Amino acid sequence: MENSNTESIFNLTLSQKLKDDFKTASTWASITAIVAFINAAVTLFVNVSQGALFSAFLTAAISVLINIFLLNFGRKMKAGITDDNQEQINDSLNDLRLYFKITGILIIVVLVIVLLSLIVLGFAYGTK
Repeated sequence: MENSNTESIFNLTLSQKLKDDFKTASTWASITAIVAFINAAVTLFVNVSQGALFSAFLTAAISVLINIFLLNFGRKMKAGITDDNQEQINDSLNDLRLYFKITGILIIVVLVIVLLSLIVLGFAYGTK
């Protein structure tokens, strides 16, 4: 017998607890994204005032673009749960997937750059 507080979504059961957890996650995702936007603006201002224009704009643009996905997740998930709209929940989860995918790719790229830098520095100091 199925619980009356559940709905079928993605062939899964969406209990009231899961709905509440999704709402909480969406709230924190929105807060995190807004703080990241503020951080990007402050970092942009500081770096531009120090003359690092290219890196300032690149960093700010990447941060804003990534966190748009996180903000969209929060907004769409909250609306999807509130309105019992499966399409909005699907869209929100896709935004969250893209957020983590892009973030993961950027982390890998940065780790590779750091590793290559360490190798180059190791060879440079090893030849002296």
